[in-house]
Amino acid sequence: MGSKYWLDSQTIRNILLAIIPFLALVLKSFGFEFTPNDQNDLIDLIVSLVAAVSGLYFLIKAMIGRFKADRPLRGYKY
Repeated sequence: MGSKYWLDSQTIRNILLAIIPFLALVLKSFGFEFTPNDQNDLIDLIVSLVAAVSGLYFLIKAMIGRFKADRPLRGYKY
């Protein structure tokens, strides 16, 4: 069984969705109101931020791995 992108995990998605009502309650206690459209926008924002941060993380990880490599890459295998 292979691995999958972490945001494709139902567990991670459900955790992110579980945080939103809690966040809404905290903000509501400070006087903020959320409509269903606001909730959808918040979900989109969270997913976008997570995707951007994870993309940057894996880019940096790939660059570090390339700098640590002891052999150069070859173009084609003959």
